[in-house]
Amino acid sequence: MPDSSALLPHPAATVILLRPAATGFEVLLLRRSEQLAFAADRWVFPGGRIDAADAPGQPRESLPAARAAAARETLEEAGLRVNSEHFLLWSYWLTPAGKSRRFSTWFLLGDVSTDQSVEVDQGEIVEARWLTPAEALLLQQRGELPVLPPAIITLQELAGLDSIAAARAFCQDRQPPAYKPRIMIAGDRTISAYEEDCAYLSGDPESEGPQHRSVMIDGIWHYVRRP
Repeated sequence: MPDSSALLPHPAATVILLRPAATGFEVLLLRRSEQLAFAADRWVFPGGRIDAADAPGQPRESLPAARAAAARETLEEAGLRVNSEHFLLWSYWLTPAGKSRRFSTWFLLGDVSTDQSVEVDQGEIVEARWLTPAEALLLQQRGELPVLPPAIITLQELAGLDSIAAARAFCQDRQPPAYKPRIMIAGDRTISAYEEDCAYLSGDPESEGPQHRSVMIDGIWHYVRRP
């Protein structure tokens, strides 16, 4: 069996898909099947691995390939046709070393009109919901919408914005953050620390200093950012 710490990450792409709503905008979340080996029964944004055929002649670790893969996965998983040329790079996430499946994932921002209906594939994806970021975060904290830290942080950022235009401007006005988490265990807590966290280099989750981390308590992830 190969050493999981040496596994190369698979290039992947996901799209944070927004649509207009009376309260500003909603974001599409898809529930993965309980039968899947990765992120089973979790709510995610549409996405998946980048294939060589997604952008012939382009490296798989490139924005054109990520855009094409995210659009393809959105059609396959949710039955939605989207214009990938308008996708913006929101963030980048690298699965920590030591995991049995590792991904190098481009998180893209896109939007779709309200005249398309979601049709999940009933294979990998079994359910879909359009929710405002605030609604999604409330359900997540109640334990009713299990999502992983990348989605929680994204939803937290979106919750402070009032329109699709504002979300696009927010995305364009910043350098897309790159997250390369370090996983730690502290008692009954699982901690995913990011580079600005005081524990990131030391490996000591109890150390004093700035915190930028996600903490899982009783099966629910919580996002923490403190100076």
